[in-house]
Amino acid sequence: MLLQSGGFMKKSIVAALAATLALTAALAGCSSPTVSATPGPGTVSTPSAAPTVTVSGDKVVPKTGDCWSLSKADQAVWTTWDGWEGTAPVSCSGTHQLVTTAVATIPTSLASTYPGPRTSKWSAALATWANATCVAPNVAAQGGSQVASMALLTAYASAPSEAMWKAGHRILRCDLGLIAEGTLAAPVLGSMPASLAAIKTAAKADPKKYALCVVATGDPSTTGPLADPTAAKIVPCTGTSAAYWRDALLVDLGKTFATYPGEAALDAKMKTICPSVATSGEAWWEYGVAESTYPSYKYGACWVFNS
Repeated sequence: MLLQSGGFMKKSIVAALAATLALTAALAGCSSPTVSATPGPGTVSTPSAAPTVTVSGDKVVPKTGDCWSLSKADQAVWTTWDGWEGTAPVSCSGTHQLVTTAVATIPTSLASTYPGPRTSKWSAALATWANATCVAPNVAAQGGSQVASMALLTAYASAPSEAMWKAGHRILRCDLGLIAEGTLAAPVLGSMPASLAAIKTAAKADPKKYALCVVATGDPSTTGPLADPTAAKIVPCTGTSAAYWRDALLVDLGKTFATYPGEAALDAKMKTICPSVATSGEAWWEYGVAESTYPSYKYGACWVFNS
């Protein structure tokens, strides 16, 4: 067996895909009361007194169950996204790329002034709260501290645009998307199922359905799947003829370490867990979390190489 240990990144791939990829402002969507989601902890709810904010003639008050359409062209402008705002949601029975799983009022104690639209610009305290609100509930819903990774299903946390913030809007929007293609550096969202219940049913029937698999460059005995995200092509986990890496296991390190224990301790913990994913002697690679990320994201990832 090749015991591979990945370097500790600023963020694990799960964190990078689930929490900090910025979405463009050109969102369109609409409400569907048939879609339900379990709100996260804290003040997560649809605020009854939320103001109806008008920006460029569009009324925007996101709520749990809203579905949104996002074109490939819009997805390509991650870094220039200026917060969420847009027209009304789209029908969840039609094509859509995002579903709002929760909304919450951003506490004044965490952001008395506009924090910026993306988590990369937020304070550690605000990012930690946003993760608990948007990302953690999606992981916890699977149960346990070690769960089969479903990294194609990605959770996004986003603040309002600056214009909406100035107009009085303080809603954190939590969305769930489904990665369909692209690379780890530039993933492309596909069409979401009609309901969150359909996702859960499909995942239960096939645990690998929403697993993240990539064809990466480099020798798997010395190079992990995340060495070059721009070259790591996202592929289906079934029916792919080329050798590929699979993000096999998501590990909640916070269950063991309430505070950051140091790289060596995290590395040792991951090495006791990740060999279990290599059931036939495949190469495996583990990714932990850097100290700067740990306050807001405490998940490690185990990858296995399928030759």
